[in-house]
Amino acid sequence: MKRLLFGLFTLLNLGVLAQDDVTASFKGAYNVYPVDTLGVVLLNRNMVQLSTGDLALEYSGLNHELEQTWKNMYPFSKGMSPVFQQVSPKGIILLFADKSGKRYELIKANTEYGDYERSRYEFSGAVQVSQVETYYDHVWMTGLIGPNPVIFKLKSDNSFETIPVGVPGRVKYIGETKFDPETKGLNFLILADIQKKDALIWRSLNLQGNVLRNEMLASFEKKKVRAVKAIYTANNALIAGTYSVGTKDKVEGLFWGKIDGREGALSHEAFKSLKGISTYQTFEDLSSEGFEKAKEKKFRGANASVFMDGLRLNENGQLMVALEVFKPEYRSRGALEREFIARDRTAQIDQNVYGRRNVFEANGGRDLEGRIDRASATDQIQMRFMNQSLSKAVNQGISYNHTAYLKIASDLKIVESQGLAFDLIDFGRLARVNHFIGSHFQYPQAHTYQSFDVSSKALNSLKVDEDISLMNWSQDRLLKVQFDEDNKRLNLSVLRLN
Repeated sequence: MKRLLFGLFTLLNLGVLAQDDVTASFKGAYNVYPVDTLGVVLLNRNMVQLSTGDLALEYSGLNHELEQTWKNMYPFSKGMSPVFQQVSPKGIILLFADKSGKRYELIKANTEYGDYERSRYEFSGAVQVSQVETYYDHVWMTGLIGPNPVIFKLKSDNSFETIPVGVPGRVKYIGETKFDPETKGLNFLILADIQKKDALIWRSLNLQGNVLRNEMLASFEKKKVRAVKAIYTANNALIAGTYSVGTKDKVEGLFWGKIDGREGALSHEAFKSLKGISTYQTFEDLSSEGFEKAKEKKFRGANASVFMDGLRLNENGQLMVALEVFKPEYRSRGALEREFIARDRTAQIDQNVYGRRNVFEANGGRDLEGRIDRASATDQIQMRFMNQSLSKAVNQGISYNHTAYLKIASDLKIVESQGLAFDLIDFGRLARVNHFIGSHFQYPQAHTYQSFDVSSKALNSLKVDEDISLMNWSQDRLLKVQFDEDNKRLNLSVLRLN
């Protein structure tokens, strides 16, 4: 492993001390998943065949000192392919489906100890999974059967319940599922076409399936919801998203609002008048002049593409909305551009193990799906798991110009809005990474790590050797990852930030 060299830039008098005192090395090729409260989960890229004839994926758990605490095999039947993965402090969720999309297998594993349960399900039609939410032994799966949104409660005895989502109109979307341990309610949003107007319905169900909340917000008039995100409290759902006008596909602006038991409120803002979208400040200006003195620059064509990054409530009860603003030239989705994005997406698949190999060599074939079917287990996983599909990467783009954030008060008025020019080539990373963590925008990109504190306007930049990648881990830790291709070895180390 090469000696690690750090160039540390401290901006706006915010001190950052980097300590690199814990290291570990593993023979083989792995995918790395930092799990904040527990440690790190590793996925061995080589699929294993068991004596039973089943195939299996090998996962192992590391603590914060990078010591291995468990290792286990998670089996699935022949003819199945991975379609969903979720690694979090709640546990590991794996879903496998057959070619018909009707038969599924579920692996539900404990992130702390590695033990698991395996269940099988068969649905009436092909299911396309979009989201899974868990609470101990309760598992809810949201997705589509054809054009129809559905939500199922999966049981450990191989049976499932279909959760009714009846509304006075056509259901277009079910999502933003989140279980609240305090209210013991599963929260989710339903987007419905009611009398030719879009309406958002916040529904909360207890563990027995009884309705706790069923509130509607219908003030979109001729506007059509293009994307939506939500956060929940005991009394309301705070939402934000993008909209178009009439039958246009073009995103016209941003909306935000509150759904509660009283009269729901909603606000709209066109991108042409939204300061945080139309202007930005560059990192170079911030590092030399500071945030308050940095010049604001106009970003032309900012309304071409916007991706909702995340929502937060800050310490003052203000709604924080983070948006990624894409360069418009990356939004034309012709056949040629699809091919370029497919190549970049495949490159990102390989970068996820922190190696650098040419996957489009002459004998490798140019057909992406064909290559994935012939490649390792993890390539298949990266291709097909949630939020990492090629279609997702194509639809959401691979490059963006800057990030915008908004602070919205309880009366739904904008308190502050501003754009920052990160100007990164993301290779599809936006399809799976949330850059808005706490009150910080955090961008670990290859060998550079940038962090901007929205509250204090402090900016930090950290650089390491080019063959090292930095990953978000916890508030005071980054994970440094290096894949030594020559020796087929994964090298990990902890970077503590004080």
